Amino acid sequence: MTMVATDDLKLFKRVPILNPPFGYSDLKRAIPPHCFTKSLKFSLYLLSYEILLICILYYVASNYIHTLPKVIAYIAWPIYWIYQGLGLGRLWSIGHDCSHHSFCGYGWLDDTIGYLIHSFALTPYFSFKFSHHSHHAHTNSLEYDENHITKRKSDRLYYEIIDNPIGFVFMMLFKLIFEFPLYLIINYGVFIYAYYRIMMTQGAIWVFNLYGGPWVFMCGVLLVLAYLQHTHHSIPHYDSTEWNWIRGALSTVDRDVGFMINKNKTDNHVVHHLFPAIPSYHAHEATEAIKPILGDYYKYDGTPILKAFWREMKGCVYVESDNYDDDKKKSSGVYWFRN
Repeated sequence: MTMVATDDLKLFKRVPILNPPFGYSDLKRAIPPHCFTKSLKFSLYLLSYEILLICILYYVASNYIHTLPKVIAYIAWPIYWIYQGLGLGRLWSIGHDCSHHSFCGYGWLDDTIGYLIHSFALTPYFSFKFSHHSHHAHTNSLEYDENHITKRKSDRLYYEIIDNPIGFVFMMLFKLIFEFPLYLIINYGVFIYAYYRIMMTQGAIWVFNLYGGPWVFMCGVLLVLAYLQHTHHSIPHYDSTEWNWIRGALSTVDRDVGFMINKNKTDNHVVHHLFPAIPSYHAHEATEAIKPILGDYYKYDGTPILKAFWREMKGCVYVESDNYDDDKKKSSGVYWFRN
């Protein structure tokens, strides 16, 4: 019991909110120079590997699942959706790397490959690239962060809707099923017409089983991972009076997600925010190099993903400042998650 309590205290220990005693250059000097090197050959190998897996799964599903007895087919399709959705998620993450020019370093080639990958996944590549770079430039800023916008307790309507069992379940399902697709449906990619033509010839059920189901699962996985990398009781958010870039970049969390998407990306999200141009296959080495310098400013949580998502959805409903001056009607500028 004591050990569990001690582990919980360590897990939820707040990161320091003072400006760090180290600078960006200190962190960069600690990282081996080869970690910043991009290999076009190796990146193309990783891309080809993911495409091959997706094609194999597609071939098996399109040629064999419909020949199975109905009861078995009803079980086989969701299994296919899960594994193909994970494959689409890994492919999508390569497109994400292209937007940071960490795929190969050739801007035109990064953007061409990223555009094709994200269009296949119904993601508007250049719109995503712009908004995602804005997120990196304003991470955990209450006023300017582009994604993962956190509500303050003063937003009474949001607080009153979510702070009850029904509202909590609704918001959790909304995040899992609708949030990412709604973002994408506003600016869909060039492949949408091709999918429409396929649907007209093959049927909507055929398209959903082979592509729609995996795509929905991909959206849910990407949403959960992004949410967990920026949501934790121990990391602060800042208003404009306290925020600066390095404090925001350090207010992210490394998570252990196993094989779900890409361990190098999800397990090393802090270093990704500090040095987004580092290729994912060097991210772990770079993280290990800067951890001694980061000290308490580094946060890692190895809680199983579904358990962590449930915990964060219940416990991280809004942010509130510890110190509120009633006379000045002003908070300290540093906000923490509450429920």
